[in-house]
Amino acid sequence: MRKSLRTIAFLFSALLAAALVGCTQPAASQPPSEAPSQTVSAAETATPAGTWAFQSLVQDGETYTADDLSSLPPPTESVPDQDNFYQNLVNTTLTFRDDGTVTTSINGKDSEGTWSQDGDAVTFTESEDASPSEAALSADTLTVEYATFSVVFEKA
Repeated sequence: MRKSLRTIAFLFSALLAAALVGCTQPAASQPPSEAPSQTVSAAETATPAGTWAFQSLVQDGETYTADDLSSLPPPTESVPDQDNFYQNLVNTTLTFRDDGTVTTSINGKDSEGTWSQDGDAVTFTESEDASPSEAALSADTLTVEYATFSVVFEKA
């Protein structure tokens, strides 16, 4: 378990670094005609609009809650120059706005990006220079899939 959590720490640190690098770059203004589209069918009622808070991390069939991660020591060997990785993860929120913008807040450090929706699939970019993240939306959870783990958020 310790080795897999170190892998998670490394992957999330890379994601965190990409998001924070985007925060230091001036945001390009985007004309209203180029705003991200939000394609949702009339029958679709679920929307990511609102704030989502960290609920759990899932890897290899194991679910780790905020309490599980908070009780672990900082992974200083795998991420020597980061703040406490686990504390950052459990203090992550995503705020989706109706205008197609999203704020990712990781332990109080915010980055701005955009989002779009197609049915229950939500695509968001945490900053101008970051790669898009894919998430699956249900009535009460938003699950972001990564190569080896998933992060589950719940509506705050």
